[in-house]
Amino acid sequence: MQIPRLKRFLFCIFLLFGILANAQDQDTGELSLISYLQKLETQYNVKFSFVDEDLKDLKVLPVEEAELSAILRTLEKETQLRFSKLSDRYFSITPSTTLDICGFVYDNYGQNTIPGASVEVLGSPMAVLTDMEGKFTLTNIPREAHLRIRFLGFKPRYISASELINNSDCPVLLLALNYQELEEVVVYQFLTTGISREKDGSILMNIEDFGILPGLSEPDILQTIQALPGIKSIDETVSDINIRGGTNDQNLILWDGIKMYQSGHFFGLISAFNPYLTDQVTIIKNGTSPQYGDGVSGIISMETKDEVQDGIFGGGGFNLISGDMYGHIPLSNRLAVQFSARRSVTDFLNTPTYNQFFERAFQDTEVKGNNGTDEQIDREENFYFYDFTAKVLYDINAYHKLRVSAIQINNNLDYLETNQATNRTNQSLLDQTNFSFGGRLSSEWSDRFSTQINAYYTRYNLDAQNIEGNGQQTLFQNNRVLESSLKALSDYELTDELLTRNGYQFTEVGITNFTDVSQPPFMSNVKGVIRSHALFSELQFKSADQKFEFLGGARLNYLQNLGTFEEIILEPRLNMSYMLWPDFRLEFRGEFKNQTTNQIIDLEQNFLGIEK
Repeated sequence: MQIPRLKRFLFCIFLLFGILANAQDQDTGELSLISYLQKLETQYNVKFSFVDEDLKDLKVLPVEEAELSAILRTLEKETQLRFSKLSDRYFSITPSTTLDICGFVYDNYGQNTIPGASVEVLGSPMAVLTDMEGKFTLTNIPREAHLRIRFLGFKPRYISASELINNSDCPVLLLALNYQELEEVVVYQFLTTGISREKDGSILMNIEDFGILPGLSEPDILQTIQALPGIKSIDETVSDINIRGGTNDQNLILWDGIKMYQSGHFFGLISAFNPYLTDQVTIIKNGTSPQYGDGVSGIISMETKDEVQDGIFGGGGFNLISGDMYGHIPLSNRLAVQFSARRSVTDFLNTPTYNQFFERAFQDTEVKGNNGTDEQIDREENFYFYDFTAKVLYDINAYHKLRVSAIQINNNLDYLETNQATNRTNQSLLDQTNFSFGGRLSSEWSDRFSTQINAYYTRYNLDAQNIEGNGQQTLFQNNRVLESSLKALSDYELTDELLTRNGYQFTEVGITNFTDVSQPPFMSNVKGVIRSHALFSELQFKSADQKFEFLGGARLNYLQNLGTFEEIILEPRLNMSYMLWPDFRLEFRGEFKNQTTNQIIDLEQNFLGIEK
């Protein structure tokens, strides 16, 4: 019986210690200010007079001081109340009209400090920013003031100033992250209006809906395509466009099916093709139809308006570089003519725009030499350009249509430098022309069978002459390209989904490079002619649900360089695509291509270093 009594005794001892420890914890914890004042009244035999509403939400820590005056000073500092002594025994407590507060601003996710957060006193100009530790301090603010705490990416927090005086330490205020759901943005116009991507991977530019790119004063076809993926110009000109990393001579540029060797004015700064008569432009980078030869990098095919319109339309314009006009005139319900013309005003009107273009076109070239901005050098330049296009549209009947097109492009430069000190003159002359014409006969023999015959002739000529030292040395260079081509093809629809295309193309290219130097005497005249015979065939399939498309075929080339070589080259072509979902398509393309001509630059100074 002794052991149970001992257990009960020990249990009572432990229970007593627990109660005493709990009572001690409560004594050292926070107390409401009203309760603490009641204890002080009993302990020091004093009386406090106050309004319960002013003190009911305040809590304090018991002050370990022996003297009442020290305790009251500590309470004034913590609660920012005013303790006034009325007599030796009576004290009044009133709230102060202003407060001194502080705090720390943290985020509620990682409990990290937020430096630079703004803490504003609403209704007043008072505001501060938190320091690197997230701390802020405000002095002499109205007791009833409200604060707004803000920082980018967080929700603003509103708090009353009186809530920050409950503790002796600066309280921590947490800001919540602000998650904002953005509205869906759908891009309908990529780069500009009128540009779309076809199912075969080609890019189609519809000129009627064509917009102007930022930075251009008017629509420019060849400037716009440089903003497309995989198409760039290393010197930002239209005459040196690089497709898939190739050089500019590896591009096949077609205008109404005619191969062009010159594409720009002002030596590449302005496109030579009128956008207002151009109906559409197709850019092909891979998976090319076998009907196209040359252009191992890509194809830029421009087609002018091809329908006989009922009414007359046209337009014109003028800028500080040139003036232009265009028009479409129907002569009957089956016959119409189109024309466009542009002529620069730079040879008789000197404008700031022309000066900027001139500096851009001829910088680091032989035209301006190495004289820099020498004030003793007099410079005179005479530069102009023009282009002209014409097209005849004749509908023989409802099934046969004839189109004949022609284009002339010209750039001319005469530049003269005179050194006043030595009376030495240097003269540079350059003339660049491209003349082309061609025709197309389209025939529909039945609902499923149609044919097309294309023929064109192109002449490109570039003359450059550099006369130095009052005629002591003369350099003359000439590059001429003559090309003629005939192509016939037929389309036959085997079914509503299956079409076969077959054809033949003959091309003859003659190139002449002539160089004549007076001192030391040197002359070179190199000519070459190459003929190409090509048979091509392709099969096109489009599923009834428009999800699967297939193009496969080949081009067989027989190349003949007179007196040099003969070669046969087979070029397979493949283009497939399948739409898995409305916004997701699988594509596979491949091709073998060759071209019979390419550009070779012996020296950067060739042709005055202007046209590459």
